[in-house]
Amino acid sequence: MDESNDPLGTCASTEAPVPVDTATSVRQKRKPMKLRSSVWSHFDRFKNEQGETRARCKYCHKDYSGEGANGTSGLTAHLRTCKVYNLASDQSKLSFQTSTEDGVSLQKWTYDKNLCNEFCDSVLLLTSYL
Repeated sequence: MDESNDPLGTCASTEAPVPVDTATSVRQKRKPMKLRSSVWSHFDRFKNEQGETRARCKYCHKDYSGEGANGTSGLTAHLRTCKVYNLASDQSKLSFQTSTEDGVSLQKWTYDKNLCNEFCDSVLLLTSYL
């Protein structure tokens, strides 16, 4: 458009616009962020057939969304309810044992479901006779 034909003066230059070459003006992709949450040590990240980033539990192999925008709250909640993970974590406690020679010593105590069930059964039997 010519400046003489532009009554509002909106045309700043008489030069033709320069076309943008899309091949040379490709945006640089961001460097992928490091996974900082400790929950990622229990999940494997992968891309499914649709190209979506997913997270798979290393214990029960259930798939969850692994996109960064979704956060890790869902993954953390899964770990609290994952039956395979809870069985795999051999949690033990320390207990004080008294001995006549050395005084007090620490020993590892592990919960045994079968032993507990047997004890409860015996207590129920004893109380039913009273």
